[in-house]
Amino acid sequence: MTDPFQTLRKKAIDVLHNATTPKGILALPSNEVVENYTRIWSRDSIMAGLSGMNQNDPVLIEGLRNSLNTLKDFQTTHGIIPSNVSLGAPPNVSYGGTAGRVDATLWYIIGALSYIAQTKDDAFRRAHIWHIEKAMQVTTIWEFNNKHLIYTPLSGNWADEYPIHGYTLYDNCLRLWGLELFAECTGRNESVSQKIEHIRESIKANFILSENNTNKKYHSILYERALEKGGKPYFIAGFNPSRYYTMFDCGGNGLALLLGLFERDQFENFEVYINGVFDEINCNLMPAFWPTINAKDDLFQDLSYNYAYEFKNNPHHFHNGGIWPIMNGWLAKGLARYDSFDLIHNMKSAYLDIAQKENYNFSEYISSDVIQPSGKSPLCYSAAGALMILNPNN
Repeated sequence: MTDPFQTLRKKAIDVLHNATTPKGILALPSNEVVENYTRIWSRDSIMAGLSGMNQNDPVLIEGLRNSLNTLKDFQTTHGIIPSNVSLGAPPNVSYGGTAGRVDATLWYIIGALSYIAQTKDDAFRRAHIWHIEKAMQVTTIWEFNNKHLIYTPLSGNWADEYPIHGYTLYDNCLRLWGLELFAECTGRNESVSQKIEHIRESIKANFILSENNTNKKYHSILYERALEKGGKPYFIAGFNPSRYYTMFDCGGNGLALLLGLFERDQFENFEVYINGVFDEINCNLMPAFWPTINAKDDLFQDLSYNYAYEFKNNPHHFHNGGIWPIMNGWLAKGLARYDSFDLIHNMKSAYLDIAQKENYNFSEYISSDVIQPSGKSPLCYSAAGALMILNPNN
């Protein structure tokens, strides 16, 4: 009898292969122009390539290399990597819409350094190291106040229609990961080691909302006001000079786990929280952000005005409580670092059931109210997420 998990793995790899071109991996394997999906996207292409590299798939390893080469060729003089590049002649290059995309540059750093570490491709290293260093310089500029956390504008990362801006967990974890990879690749000197420790301490100080957190905060008064409404068993999504965003961010917490930022007792409470949400939505997969923003909430106006083509963020949909396989992939990889294999098994079984019911269509997200696949498909983001959920230790 065919192993259903192996079938899911094969179907996911087929989607990624069908999206792989000589210029890199597209976000959507389609000849149609679907919004901006048939382009080389920094975050989509690199996540897809990383998931393929973890599977030792030669097609996707080459696809990752070509994606990184394409993105590198359009780096700005200041070091910013494009959000996406079209395959046309001449190519159409985008660095963002109403705001630049901070995570595009961060994913380039992670993708290039991960590729160098695994392949030992010296020609690639020589071609990219200057561009990597230039990209890292601009992330330092994004600190603005020289206090170790980068500042992301509204619509400045993958959740570009979700109303969070400021110091975000997701982007700061990506920056930390990139620095750790750089240290491993080039040799850990004292200044890089100190910077890594400063960032780790700053993330723990500002994104853990707990009475036991005595570390120095960016904004202690605002922190205390947020804490009055209760602590959280996870790293909060973000904050800025006027508010704390105390909702759960699946991708951000997955990365925090992957980077070993959780203490063991904190992680035990985190597991309880995850299982509680699984029970609440009757599905063993986590929404991208939770709880949902509803019409009565003060963030709903910001949410309702921020979209590119059409409004997608009704409660339980898209970024507003939608279940994204790619973000569950990062969560699974983070959980694996903490040996939380019962949770991972439940996530694998839940996604397999959804994938089978939608005939392996790898939809963009799954609504968290009726557990219905939705959005664009077949999306490489979701195929990559499936591979990470299936093999989180790779």
